[in-house]
Amino acid sequence: MPESDYERQTRRAYRDRYKAAEYRRQHTDQLTWARFATAREKRGVAALLRLCDLGPQEIILDIPCGTGVLAETLAEFPFRVVAADISREMMRLAVYAYKKGQCRGFVQADITCPPFKNDAYGCVVVLGFMHRVPPLIRAESLRALCRLTERFLILSYSLDSPAQRFKRRMVRFANQCHRFAPYPLKREELRREVHREGLAIRKIMPVVPMLSSEVLLLLEKIPS
Repeated sequence: MPESDYERQTRRAYRDRYKAAEYRRQHTDQLTWARFATAREKRGVAALLRLCDLGPQEIILDIPCGTGVLAETLAEFPFRVVAADISREMMRLAVYAYKKGQCRGFVQADITCPPFKNDAYGCVVVLGFMHRVPPLIRAESLRALCRLTERFLILSYSLDSPAQRFKRRMVRFANQCHRFAPYPLKREELRREVHREGLAIRKIMPVVPMLSSEVLLLLEKIPS
């Protein structure tokens, strides 16, 4: 994906109220793979957040928050939440999703240069982004996110492997319109990327074992 395509397909893709509404339907209302995978993501995020053991004094950042698909999961915990997304249209649909009194507000923000202070959050949660962007943008985003968190990051990635490449070929043969994550990473490449930013992998959790290449990572800053 050239950077011009990243601008069109990712940064500006959901700055449209009809596309934002369709995204919400696919992930929360319709009987789709996206809805099933999202439900699995939410369950995994909840498990990783329990490992973080964040108290009511902590604030976490949900970015990109989209239409608020994580709001119900975050409501199970005592911490406070700031929600951010580059799309105002997506956030308009998210306003009523978050638990009243838990959400501290919404901020329009580009994940590569978010307007927040260093170490402002106890944890930053990022779903459905890292596998969509080219390596330079991904590295820039990870660096920015690492700056924001005081300790933890929960991120989703797509892993590349021989088994997943075989699965792609089979699915593409059956359905040429199916869209895959454009930028999967080999496991060792992923480890190098996060270690380069001073992060340790505390847990890797498959979202849908065998059927999906997506994994959730719990990362922690390595004390300097």
